[in-house]
Amino acid sequence: MQDFTRRHIAETIERATYSIAEAEAILRDEVAPVFFVTLLSVAGEWAGWSDAYVRDTVLEHLRARQRRWSLLARLRRRNADRTWRIVAPDWEKIKRLLAKPGTPD
Repeated sequence: MQDFTRRHIAETIERATYSIAEAEAILRDEVAPVFFVTLLSVAGEWAGWSDAYVRDTVLEHLRARQRRWSLLARLRRRNADRTWRIVAPDWEKIKRLLAKPGTPD
């Protein structure tokens, strides 16, 4: 991930007024499980997704997770640790951008 992308993500989190802990929970539990297949791909087009696509896809994942019987939700849960190992190094860099002296996170 490029530095400018990390800065953009950090700025977006700050504008949304999420704490670092809240943003990490959203990333770990809602976003990363949905897009883990993309993280494993080394080829192909890396065009961005629309905000609506990301929102709708994550919401469908959350609905499927609540149903617990969804095969896709089970696969996503099973791959959650692997996905987090891929995402964590960049998240640590983003957290450093978010951390400010005197904040509780």
